[in-house]
This record gives sequence, structure tokens and C-alpha cells, in this order.
Amino acid sequence: MNLLKRLGFVAGLLLLGSGCTSTTELGAATPTRAAVAEIEPTVAASPTNTPTATVPPAAVTPETALSTPTPVPPTPTAEPTPAPLPTLAAVAEQDHSGLAGTRGLTLQWISWEPEDWGTIEFVPLVDGSYAVSGTQVGSEGDFVSVDGTIVPVSERELVFSGEVVVQVGFTNEGQPCVRTGDITFLATGDRRFWRMQDLLNCDGVVTDYVDIYFG
Repeated sequence: MNLLKRLGFVAGLLLLGSGCTSTTELGAATPTRAAVAEIEPTVAASPTNTPTATVPPAAVTPETALSTPTPVPPTPTAEPTPAPLPTLAAVAEQDHSGLAGTRGLTLQWISWEPEDWGTIEFVPLVDGSYAVSGTQVGSEGDFVSVDGTIVPVSERELVFSGEVVVQVGFTNEGQPCVRTGDITFLATGDRRFWRMQDLLNCDGVVTDYVDIYFG
């Protein structure tokens, strides 16, 4: 048994000596840096992680963001030239109703006598109406005046628009009685004059007969 132990011990020493020799041989063949570099894989250069400076966008001012166009002044429009007013000779050609001219005007409180009549003038206008103006004045200062326009509805009916003033000393306390607006003048029956149909005086008592004669 002692022999076997010895043999085993010797074998162990041999094996141990063999391992040390392998280690020594590897240590003698230590590779150089150049050799290691040749066998080391090449590592691609990674991009630098240096942050890139960000340039802020240019500030936009309201003037550049919203460009307001320069207002263009409107082209002045020439005013139309007004048509010339018709002359009396030209207007007279429009007298289709044959009323143009001077006619008699009376108020019964002053006089109905032909020698005392007042007068009223009919001037034809281009629209077929007539401008009228006339008065009758009494010896005591009483008077009637008619001023406005007349449109003939028929031979015996006229529509007046304007103002009729009657002033007589014993009516309306001697103050003028003024009628305005549209007033009808009618020639009734066989009368040769148109009588104002707004008959009642401003005093609410007496009746005024204002007549315009045919000729």
C-alpha cells in the first residue's frame, strides 16, 4: 500500500509539473500591442454627443406679420351737370289743358263785380301741373291770396296744393285765416268759375267763397 501511495504522489507531481510548463510557455508568448490592435475589432466612431446650439426663429413683428396696404383714395366722380330749367316759352308748350294765363279771383266779402276782381296767374309746368299765384285786395285792406300749384283733374275740377289766406275785418276777429294742404276747387252746375270747397272760415261761423274764373 505504501508503494501505491508513493506512485500516486509521484504521478501527481508529474501532472503538476506539466501544468506549470504550459503556463510558462504561454507567458513567454505574450502578444505585443501591435498584435493585439490587429486582432481587436475596429470600433466605428460614434457621433459626438455635443449638443447643437438651436437658433431661435426671428421674431415677427405685427408690422411684418400683417402688411397693411396703403389706402388708395377713391377717384372723384364728376357730378352730373343739372339740366337747364325750362324757359316759359318751352313750358307753355306743355299747356295741354289750356289753363295758362291770367284769370279772375274773388272773395265775396270784398266784391264780385268784374271791375273789382283780383287776378291769379297760371304758369304751366313740365309735369302737367300749374304754378298759381294771385290776390284780390279790398278798399278797406281786406284781401284773399292764393299761392301754390294746381293739377287739373277735369275741365270742372282742380286740385290745389299750397296756401290760401283770407283776412277780413269782421271775420276771425280780423286775423288772417290760413288754409293749407290739398284743397279742391269745383265748377258745379253751369257756373263759369271754380269755387274752393274748404268753405268754413277759421272762426267757425262764416263761409268764405273763394272763386277762380274761367276767363
